[in-house]
Amino acid sequence: MRLVLERRNDEESSLMAFSLPMPEPFKQQGWKAKIRDKEVLESPYVTIMRGVKVWRLSLRDGKFMDQGSSWRGIPGEVREEVERNWRLLHTAWDQIYPENPV
Repeated sequence: MRLVLERRNDEESSLMAFSLPMPEPFKQQGWKAKIRDKEVLESPYVTIMRGVKVWRLSLRDGKFMDQGSSWRGIPGEVREEVERNWRLLHTAWDQIYPENPV
């Protein structure tokens, strides 16, 4: 599977972050799952967020990276969307960070 990711206008070689589309009503409630675009030195992960609350989930082992983080507080439907698109998230990370693949 190959994703087409847009490039930033300000940096010719840099790819933009990848956002996993969230179903309603979670999108409207501010839930997001992203591969951010400036995480080169980190172990591969997806960021799940709502407002200022952030959960970092490792794409290598599926465990939360921050102490005290868990699926508690994240709606089951958001978790299902992340799990359903696990391979897509791997592909997005690998395209943005080919030097640090999942």
